[in-house]
Amino acid sequence: MAADPPDVTSDLQPPALAAAGRFLHRRWVHCLAVSAIVLLPCFWQRRIQAGDLASHVYNAWLAQLIERGEAPGLWIARQWNNVLFDLALHALGNSFGLAVAENLTVSAVVLVFFWGAFALASAAARRAAWLVAPCLAMVAYGWTFQMGFFNYYL
Repeated sequence: MAADPPDVTSDLQPPALAAAGRFLHRRWVHCLAVSAIVLLPCFWQRRIQAGDLASHVYNAWLAQLIERGEAPGLWIARQWNNVLFDLALHALGNSFGLAVAENLTVSAVVLVFFWGAFALASAAARRAAWLVAPCLAMVAYGWTFQMGFFNYYL
């Protein structure tokens, strides 16, 4: 795929979000297809095996029990840092069930990591980094994913 020619009409670089919006507008089908391919490993197993992911799901289940009053003597300790993945898992678990929530939250985190790394590589190369996309997909399922450090990963 050929790279887009640089914008020679202006000496100022466009804002990053505007450039990302134009990129998505022109290549939304490619991005959708790449996202689907990147997410395949999240869905080819019944349960995602990733380090302490099971403990995240267990904590979300316990939080559900506590909220319903079915776990006497337990309470939810409020935290404000390093909990975004857990909060998303809990909220989606309340809406869709924990099995679906697990797939949705892990998929979202993988996509955030992949497309963030793709944006960084593209900015460094000053063109779309399609050649390194397979490597970025492999890194998306690397050590941090396998250890289940999803709050850190996100």
